[in-house]
Amino acid sequence: MPWEHGSILTLPSFDPSADAEPAPWAGAPLYGSGRAALVALLRHGRATHGWRRLLVPAYLCQEVVAAARREIPVVAYPDSPLSPAAAMSSTPDDLAPDESSFLTETGDAVLIVNTLGLRARGSLAPPPGVFTIEDHTHDPWSPWCQQSSADYALVALRKTLPLPDGGALWSPRGHALPGAPQRSTEHEALAERQLAAQLLKALYLRGHAIDKQTYLRLAAEAEAGIAEGEPVAMSRAGEALLPSFPALRWRERRRLSFEHGAEQLRAPLDELGHQLLLPAPGATSFGLTVCFASGEARDQVRRALIERAVYPAILWDLSAPALPLDERVVALSRRCFTLHCDYRSTPQDIDRVAEHLLTAARAC
Repeated sequence: MPWEHGSILTLPSFDPSADAEPAPWAGAPLYGSGRAALVALLRHGRATHGWRRLLVPAYLCQEVVAAARREIPVVAYPDSPLSPAAAMSSTPDDLAPDESSFLTETGDAVLIVNTLGLRARGSLAPPPGVFTIEDHTHDPWSPWCQQSSADYALVALRKTLPLPDGGALWSPRGHALPGAPQRSTEHEALAERQLAAQLLKALYLRGHAIDKQTYLRLAAEAEAGIAEGEPVAMSRAGEALLPSFPALRWRERRRLSFEHGAEQLRAPLDELGHQLLLPAPGATSFGLTVCFASGEARDQVRRALIERAVYPAILWDLSAPALPLDERVVALSRRCFTLHCDYRSTPQDIDRVAEHLLTAARAC
């Protein structure tokens, strides 16, 4: 029977009872992607609130940054998985004399990201005249997300759920939202292509005679279109699937899978000079993120894992940034990868992944 770890999410068998606690975005508009939700919000913010700039974490998906730059001037502020931003202020005298704080101006919107699901709550309090946007993609059902006090919040739903597409946008403070997104025939076709890829992969993993390259090609074509970020509505298929998922139970499985992997990896990786990133208390990590001692070590281990059908995610590749970045942040991105530990992972899967990872790391 074929086995692999990572890559495309597939629809598993699950108890059809929905979670008792509604999602924080219940009743809010659903978009084709998280990027689409952000684009819609930026257009709305410029027209409604007079936003003049968007401040984003330096460590962020550069395709998201590029999409934002098409709508509004964008500036990076100091923030990474190893060095979270600590403060923002409109007055230079209020800032600490280090690199953990940054200046804002009236009319700014600040994107605050729960990067890799490592953070339990936000620590950035905006000065007057500055709006906050929180991105909870990597831990959508976290207490922080549930109790958010940001002006706006958004999620890309398809990163943690087996959906063909999907993003949500809401305002914890009750601000007006952009008009409801419209359906797109082209987007519906892309979502259907992604669904087909998910189905074919599931059959492949069950031993059916499916050509792996077929579903990989379908998924790549769908991803390229969905990622363009035009603010269209979520597909009908995605909307139909979303309410049925036991998302809180899947989040708990992700937490347990992470802890199981961390027990095996943390100390050995430390001994080898590498680092497993640990979530703050109350947070649930998106995956097992390893920061290696060098980019060369990461690439060598990644190649060895791929040979064993383990597919690490690079979150994110900053080698061609969409705006000027501190070289230290770019260097950090070259040293890290993330191993999935989501609802699909069994303890045996995590054991196998950990064994392959440590074998490869010791061979560096």
